Amino acid sequence: MARLLDRLEELTKRAMAKGADQAEAFGQTSQSREVWLEANKIKTVKSTPSKGIGLRVIKKNAMGFASANSLQEADLDELCDKALALASVNLKDKFLIIPEPEPLTALKGLYDPRLEELPLKETIAMAGRLLKTARGFDRRVTVDSGGVFVSTSENAVYNSNGLSASERGTDISALIMGMARDKGEVSPFDIQFDGSPRLSQIKIEPLAKSFAKNVIGSLGARPAHSFSGTVLFSPYAVAETLLGTIISSINSNSVQKGMSKLAGKTGTRIASSKLTLEDDALLKGGLATSSFDREGLPRRKLAIIKKGKLTTYLYNSYTANREKRKSTGHASGSYRSLPGIGPTNLIITPGQATKSELIRDIKEGILVTRFSGNANAITGDFSGTVKGGFYIKNGRICYPITNTMIAGNVYDAIMNIRGISNTLTKVFSNRLPYVSIAGVSVTSG
Repeated sequence: MARLLDRLEELTKRAMAKGADQAEAFGQTSQSREVWLEANKIKTVKSTPSKGIGLRVIKKNAMGFASANSLQEADLDELCDKALALASVNLKDKFLIIPEPEPLTALKGLYDPRLEELPLKETIAMAGRLLKTARGFDRRVTVDSGGVFVSTSENAVYNSNGLSASERGTDISALIMGMARDKGEVSPFDIQFDGSPRLSQIKIEPLAKSFAKNVIGSLGARPAHSFSGTVLFSPYAVAETLLGTIISSINSNSVQKGMSKLAGKTGTRIASSKLTLEDDALLKGGLATSSFDREGLPRRKLAIIKKGKLTTYLYNSYTANREKRKSTGHASGSYRSLPGIGPTNLIITPGQATKSELIRDIKEGILVTRFSGNANAITGDFSGTVKGGFYIKNGRICYPITNTMIAGNVYDAIMNIRGISNTLTKVFSNRLPYVSIAGVSVTSG
């Protein structure tokens, strides 16, 4: 990390010496080991190093940016020249800013030396166990794709205002996708995921068994019928239908460009009082946990929706400066791009009911475990196919369904939440519950 920071400091000082008014260098190094599964076999094994630097300069209220896949000193002058040349032809913008440093708190648990030292053969063995456990549960299980992935990375940033930050992290994740096949019948598709910054926290066999149980339980699917009723969204379905639109609508860049339906809604009720959504960048064991963002500003835990009321948008330094406020620490991106805006570990606060109780409360509806479709981030309208699901009648799951579509509006849906489960599931970097929503259109044929 010292070598990376040294390079960033040197690059920033060269940019200033060449005429920049402000400068920022962001660097990344990583080493990944990937073992991919495909068609019930270990298909691809690779170990890949990566490194690079991105330089952002501001000169006379105009910005230039350049990046390189190298940390070599010989490339630093070329980076400076490219970034400054771009700044000389770009439009002026009085809100452009390189942030001042703020105190950072070092986080524990981001780095596991056992993962950095984990031999590739051990990663292969873990992928083998994932495959063997799923196939061994029932020979009708087909693993279409998936794998085990290990990464060690370093992120660092240095700017002309004296901001200096660096951090090392590790993570391991396992993913399994596929279906069940039985005498020509193919079950709905399923996906299961687990991930952690620490080797001891990854659960290979339970993940594979959960996947296998889901696809076997989906055999025998048939159409339901068309109606408007209650849909119980699984944590994965919540991510696939609701979360993307919400993320887009709370992005301050979208708000400032008039592309968010939630513009001007802070402090007002936009959802059921049952819904509380937080972004916790400091979450212990979170895959997106970090002490600083793409600009080197401190991360934090942030309430976005609290008991149905919108409390804030997500900001980086630029969008915050446009409103004369502080960044929320949500600058995102890599060394290849300018800072964007993005969430970290999104968490929906658990409710009071169990999944079984949510099902018992449904007179007629469906449980959606997988969804494939489209959602308009501005209007909130969504529609698509239920890739995995079950018909519910009088509080009981009756049978798995196929040839079924759902449609609705995200903004209406979050106002019509009937219940939220009391347990959360890890969906990539997010922690999400089952969510029951009334008034969703179900079409089946």
